[in-house]
Amino acid sequence: MAEDDEFIEDDYSIAHRAETVSNLYGPVGAKNTTVKWFQTSQLQKLLEPFSERPYEWFHGIIPRAKAEKMLLLKPVGAFMIRLSEKRLGYVLTFRAETRCRHYMVDPTPSNKYVVVGEPKVHKTLEDLVKYHQKLPLSNWNHLLTEPCGQQDVARPDYAELWTSGHPTPPTQPLSASYMDMKGRQPPLQQVTANSTKSSTISTNNVATLNTQDFIPPLPPKTRTKTRPPVNYISYK
Repeated sequence: MAEDDEFIEDDYSIAHRAETVSNLYGPVGAKNTTVKWFQTSQLQKLLEPFSERPYEWFHGIIPRAKAEKMLLLKPVGAFMIRLSEKRLGYVLTFRAETRCRHYMVDPTPSNKYVVVGEPKVHKTLEDLVKYHQKLPLSNWNHLLTEPCGQQDVARPDYAELWTSGHPTPPTQPLSASYMDMKGRQPPLQQVTANSTKSSTISTNNVATLNTQDFIPPLPPKTRTKTRPPVNYISYK
């Protein structure tokens, strides 16, 4: 019986997969088909588990020439994983010694990933990256090294993959002072006039608050009770 990470030929029919995908999302090779396929089955898998932003090595539907230009001045082993322009899958593009190389990465029917021509099957693309940062790809005696990020973090090339139903996640992590252990902004605290206890303000309303909302009120005035005079009796 084959192990979990072995490539099973009978379980991976490219012709059958292409026909199935075409019926679900549209004609293979069309951009709208790729976007729909990504949003339906891949979107959540490309987000880091804690920060909920795309992996640094992930890129959208960009041409081969642009990918090579981005990697041109990078060191050997620099890489990215981008959506394929012509097929439902990914392309692992990396900087080799004299040129860039492009390896196709296909999802399997069991929702795993395989570099076409390699025997190893990976549960996630992140697992694939980590694996080949330790072991080389076939026909290349080097390892993947540093991820190639976005050229313009304000306008990432994967922005078109997120719609109104899937807001574009941030490309940069939040400051460490605003992150808790789960990677989310901690709630802000406000001191009210009626109580000295701090009340939690929802982070969804932070944008509507101004600095005056965080100015603590003056402490309430206290009334001091005056005691009546004491009559002292002297005893001779």
